[in-house]
Amino acid sequence: DKPLVWLVKTFREAHKPISKYLFSDIGITLMNKDSEIMNNILMRLMDKGILGLSVYDSVIVAEQYADILREIMVTEYEKVMKFKPMF
Repeated sequence: DKPLVWLVKTFREAHKPISKYLFSDIGITLMNKDSEIMNNILMRLMDKGILGLSVYDSVIVAEQYADILREIMVTEYEKVMKFKPMF
């Protein structure tokens, strides 16, 4: 009778570990953290004189800077999220 209610209930049951976060505005918090991490990455690259282009949650740099970028990305993720990223 109420398909939306059924869909939400079914989704919550299928995703129990995160169900308490549905409709909690946690997405806004996570998007803010994501933008903070990306800003930190781009600023660190700029400080090193490296041009970085952000594309969603990725960064494009010249190939010779790939290792530097990876190190910066991991470091800035750890600073904001307080744990190491999982690869």
